[in-house]
Amino acid sequence: MRILTTAAIAALALAGTAGAQGIKINPGMWTYDTTMDISMNMNGQEMDMPGQTTSESQCVTEADATFDPSQFTEPGCSISNLQETSSTVSFTVNCNQQGMTMTGDMSATVVDGGNGMDMTMKMNGNQPGMGTMDINGVVKGRRSGDC
Repeated sequence: MRILTTAAIAALALAGTAGAQGIKINPGMWTYDTTMDISMNMNGQEMDMPGQTTSESQCVTEADATFDPSQFTEPGCSISNLQETSSTVSFTVNCNQQGMTMTGDMSATVVDGGNGMDMTMKMNGNQPGMGTMDINGVVKGRRSGDC
């Protein structure tokens, strides 16, 4: 389950700092709505956890408005296939922690002149002896004003 935590942290970290070298959000008060759908197959037993949505608000400073995907990797995780445009960053994350592997694709797009951010995450993993897991996440962030 550590990788599941990593995936969630990755999603929130990306939402909280959105912006790659070529993209940047505007500093200020931001609200992020995160929806995570999780499906697991535990030794042949299907378990679905439908969309869990959480909302979080935080002040994003000028220093937080710039993003480097490597800043949220944990030991056992790596970033590859990094692609950037003036408004989008996408990459693949690969993790192998305590015998569990997880691979996924993430993408973030800055919208509304830097006052909004949309992110998607699709990950799948396997833990020997336990089963497989698929995670689909969507984060929508919007600037609501000054901090």
